[in-house]
Amino acid sequence: MTTIPNLPIPAGALAGDWYGAGGCDHPDDISRTLTWSLHDVDEVRVSVAGVQCANCRDERFVLLAPGSADVELDAGDARQLAGAPLDAADSLDTL
Repeated sequence: MTTIPNLPIPAGALAGDWYGAGGCDHPDDISRTLTWSLHDVDEVRVSVAGVQCANCRDERFVLLAPGSADVELDAGDARQLAGAPLDAADSLDTL
């Protein structure tokens, strides 16, 4: 049986539920997703996200995830998307 850890959520983050093994260094460790900020453009999710492991380690990164395999952007959305990772990187630097 897996014990759910009682770890604090990192400052400013929203945390998902703890889920099964494999998300961290140790194969038996459990983890949960973290989200600090969203910088979405149309159907593309751009976020400052991460993972928190039961071993107390957490990772932080900029995540780009299309809403589907193909995302069509008009010129304005493409320009906005070009700047979104920079905005997310600036947010990541403040953590």
